[in-house]
Amino acid sequence: MTKDNQEIYLEERKLLLEGQQISYQQFDKYVLTLSTGFLSISVAFLKDVIPQTIMIHKEILVASWILFSASILTTLLSFLVSQQAYKRQLQITEDYYINREQKALEAKNYWAKITTFLNLLSALFFVVAIIATVYFVSINFIKK
Repeated sequence: MTKDNQEIYLEERKLLLEGQQISYQQFDKYVLTLSTGFLSISVAFLKDVIPQTIMIHKEILVASWILFSASILTTLLSFLVSQQAYKRQLQITEDYYINREQKALEAKNYWAKITTFLNLLSALFFVVAIIATVYFVSINFIKK
């Protein structure tokens, strides 16, 4: 790889990583906002629209609330864990480039893996909560 190609590659890689980071941040923000919003709406709206005396399968509604809450909590936890991932990656980078430690090339950043797992878990909780809420509303509006 020529020096020009390497510089172009590094600049392009930097831009792609920045774009990826922004995308992750937006994802977290939307999941947090939507989970909080759906939880608030379902608590406030459903109690006024469907009288509790005629609600069936309330446990589905409660499960959706738990899932929305779990989505919110895992998103918030991922914010904290991602900070540890950045700290770890900075240490790996320093070890390799400043301290000239070759073993840093094989160093693992488990915090980054945990952050990814928490993001996926948060999205899963959110999707299942939406499905549960829609199912609950549909069986309570469609019933006789």
